[in-house]
Amino acid sequence: LDDEHDLQDLAHALLALEHDDIRVLSWAPDYAEGRERRGFWLKLELVVFEARWAWPGLDAEALGAQLTADRLVHRQRTGCTALACLIYDPDGLCAAPRAIEQALSRDVDGVTVRVFIAPRP
Repeated sequence: LDDEHDLQDLAHALLALEHDDIRVLSWAPDYAEGRERRGFWLKLELVVFEARWAWPGLDAEALGAQLTADRLVHRQRTGCTALACLIYDPDGLCAAPRAIEQALSRDVDGVTVRVFIAPRP
């Protein structure tokens, strides 16, 4: 994998093995500085799945703010009941991956949010 687009292509292919109705969601949130984000709406399961590449300075506060924005938009657009976010961190940029997962994986306003950071050290 070379970048976030490769990661998202792989995620889409893997999701297609188990899910029949996958819709690509594209939007450009304020935090993305005009860059489009892609997520995957698993319509039958009411789940939105996002795959992201880790960035320098990744911490719970920055990721939490992004997930809050994503949760609100996805809830409004799709009616999802769950948001799963995979952060791919091949270079170990995230200082405390398990702490971030625990801090951000919770139920908020009727949406279950789960964060997974991989690979695990």
